[in-house]
Amino acid sequence: MSSTASISLTQFIDFSTKVSTSARINFVKGVKDSPDYSPAIDYWKQLRDEIRRIHEKGLPITDLYHLSDNVSEAKRKNYIKNIRNYVNFIKKHDVEFFNTGKGFWQYDDLHIRTTPELGLKINGQNYLVKNYYKVKNNDSKITKKTFRLL
Repeated sequence: MSSTASISLTQFIDFSTKVSTSARINFVKGVKDSPDYSPAIDYWKQLRDEIRRIHEKGLPITDLYHLSDNVSEAKRKNYIKNIRNYVNFIKKHDVEFFNTGKGFWQYDDLHIRTTPELGLKINGQNYLVKNYYKVKNNDSKITKKTFRLL
């Protein structure tokens, strides 16, 4: 008798980017032993929430820069870098916001929860956006090919 495993899309992406079997095994062990999600320890939550708020309210994307004044000094450098990249991307495209729902994808006994932060129509094409921020490390490699598989 089998049981269904349930993980988030972010956990699935993290697993998919591991470059070795041992890194994948260690990741799975870490997921099994990790506490449930808590917004209090989510490093990027403020940025994801502010991006959504700005798009939802139709505010100028450059308002996102104000967020860096409201984060801890330890986060400021990383936030500024990612805000700059995001603002530059949005400025180069025709972007409209739309609301999204939650969903899931199931493969055999694996249940993956999908909760995009945004729905964006970019240059006429609809996208469900998952803002994915990770610190680079030697165990993971993210490429365009990785995301095409998803």
